[in-house]
This record gives sequence, structure tokens and C-alpha cells, in this order.
Amino acid sequence: MIDTSHTPPPHTRPVTAVGELTVSGPEFNALATLTDHPGTLAALRRARLSRNLAFLAAVLRGGTEGLPPQARAGFELLVQVQRRAPEAAREILQHPRFGAWAAVCAVENAGVGTEAPLSHLASFAAAAAIRARIDFDLDLPRVGDAVVVPGLGCWTGPADTDPRIRYRGTETAHLDRWHWTPLRTLSAQLPAGRIDVEFDDLPATPSAWPDLPPPGRDTRWTPWSDTEYCSWRQLFDAAMRLLCQIVPELATPLAHGLRAVLPRDRELSSFRTSTLVDSFGATAMVLPADPMAAATGLLHEFQHSKLAVLMEMRPLIRTDGPADLPSPWRTEPRPPSALLHGVYAHLAVARFWHRAAQHPTATPVPAADPVRQQTLTACDTLLDTDRLTPAGRQFVTLMRHTAVTDSDGHPAAATLR
Repeated sequence: MIDTSHTPPPHTRPVTAVGELTVSGPEFNALATLTDHPGTLAALRRARLSRNLAFLAAVLRGGTEGLPPQARAGFELLVQVQRRAPEAAREILQHPRFGAWAAVCAVENAGVGTEAPLSHLASFAAAAAIRARIDFDLDLPRVGDAVVVPGLGCWTGPADTDPRIRYRGTETAHLDRWHWTPLRTLSAQLPAGRIDVEFDDLPATPSAWPDLPPPGRDTRWTPWSDTEYCSWRQLFDAAMRLLCQIVPELATPLAHGLRAVLPRDRELSSFRTSTLVDSFGATAMVLPADPMAAATGLLHEFQHSKLAVLMEMRPLIRTDGPADLPSPWRTEPRPPSALLHGVYAHLAVARFWHRAAQHPTATPVPAADPVRQQTLTACDTLLDTDRLTPAGRQFVTLMRHTAVTDSDGHPAAATLR
């Protein structure tokens, strides 16, 4: 049995435009049976971009005049980038940190009551402008002793100054008396080519991550050491190779959809792996013990990311409350959405472990059958309720069918017969 990751509940959110986007019937069935269609990931990304833009629109509903100066200047710069380099703007609007920030700021259309979260719009605008090589002068918000440029790196410097960035199309903007630390990446050389994802140990920007308290002005940032980073690199490469070898149909969307790994301190974290529904393609993890644990965690969490977007595109739950359903993975009762997430993640893990047991690996493989039995039990629990929509009932039925037929190590059929 494995620990269920902690997926924080979403905020009370404004209505988004995600409902205008959808997946086809075959794509929907393929997601349920763990045989994702090649174009499905692009559809999920479009839906997440639509959601992020809807949250940004909610923040701007009263116009830019009501924004704090940093946010207003940031929005004006972001508009420039959108006009001159739309791909650079799209890249930052789809970034996991932007999704987390937009969700926080859209709560009750009030920036959760302070200027600080809203001001970080300037940081995202600066990141987009630097990617597009567009000149700007901009005041950026501080995170403790750091100024974060999402997806690129951060400056650290004196606490008695307010940083103003002057960028003139060079590769890296300069800030007097401040030290620049570039964002590092994790890489894997796979049969289809090399992949790179962010090793995002930068200071936290506003989000709903429950394990990241807001930093104070005197907070000092320390990056992970080179030794620790080397361990992460080795484990990530080995884990992705393992997934590609054993479950290529699950490794392919993961390799294309994973954007960032957020390292967490084992002494401070209450989880081993975690997903924030606002941050598509980002996974928080403590350093895994071995490649098998790393591969399991990455696979488990990306299932959560995919399902979170799918559930916004096509509702699967009719009534989510109360939290009264037994879960094989938790001691306390869970709402239907949490149980559904547990099924989807553990369905993939059971397939991975079942097939891995038939391959020689350098590390022990946990037993797959107990997880498969727990998945079947959770499916039956959901199907015995009236809490699923017709689409939800179809999805759970297909997952259950997949769990049964995966016992022989082969993918289930895409449709029921």
C-alpha cells in the first residue's frame, strides 16, 4: 500500500470558460483506461490556459485602475508581450506558478485582501518579457530577501532596497547589489528524445500549497545544495527511463506534460509527494529513496494533474459533499472527488508495479495486487452511490474494467463490451 498524496481542496472559484473546451468520447474513454490519445494532453493544456485566463479576468474585473502599481505595470507589460511575442505570453500563462497565483488572487475578486499577491503579476510579466527579449523597467515584489522571476531564477540581495529591474534585451537582467541564481533543471534522455523539467527550489510565490507559509520580509532563501541537486538529477533520469521501459503509454504523456518538480524537505513535509490542482504539471516531492519510488511518485501525481483538468472540462461528480465515503488509502471518510482521484492515481500505480515485477530492476518492486484490490473496492464504493454524473459513472466503470483486465499486465480495451 502506498500513501495517498495530499491534493488540497480548490478555492471557492469564479465560473471559468473551461466548460467550452472538451475532450472527445474516444479521448475520454482512453483517459479512463490509461491509454491516452496523443492529442489529449494538448486539450488539457488548452483547458488549463482557459481557466488561468478566466481567473486573471476575475482579478481584472474592476479594471486595472484598482490594481496596486506593481500589478498594473505588470499587466501593461504582459499586454505588450502578448502583442509582440504571443508564444512567450502563453508560456508564462500556462506556468504552474501562474495557475497557483491566479487561483489565489481570484478568490472573491479581492486579491485575498492584500496587495502582496496581486503585485506578483509583475514577476510573471517580467519572465515573459525576458523570454521574448522585450525591454522593460519594472518594480518587482520581494519574497523575503529574493526577487523571483518564475521559470528563470531569482535575485537575492539587501533587505533595505526595493528592486527595480531594467532589462535591455540581454540574456539575463541585471540588478545592482543583487545576486542572480538561475533556475536549474532535471533531465532525462529517453527513447523519444531528451526532456527537461524545472527543479523549482525558488522561493515560494503566492499559492495554496499548504506546506508553504508566506515568507516574511526577513526570510532568507537558501537553494538546495549541489550534492542534493545531483541526487535529484540521477533519480529523475532513472525514474523516467524506468517508466518508459515498463509503461510507455503512461510515460509518454508524463514526459510531455510534467513542467516542474518542487523539492521538499523530508523533515518539514507532511507528505512524500503532492499535487496542487491549480498547478498543472507540477509535483512536490521529498527526495525518493530509489528510482522505483521516484517513478511511482511522478506517475501518481501526474494522474492527479490530468484528472483535475478533466473534471473541470467534463463534470464527473454530481454532489461532492459530504465527506462520508470510506477510502482504502485513508483512515478518515472522503468526499467522492477525493476517492475518484485516489482511484485514478492508484490504477496507474498498480499497472506500473504489476509490469515492473516482470522486469529485472535494481530495486524491489512493491506488490501490485493489494493496490489493484483497493482500487476495485473504491470503484465499487463510488458506483454504489448516486453522487456521480452519467459521465462520472462511465469513467469509473471503465476504470474498474481496466483494473480487472490489467491483472494480466496488458492495457484494457478502450471501450466496454
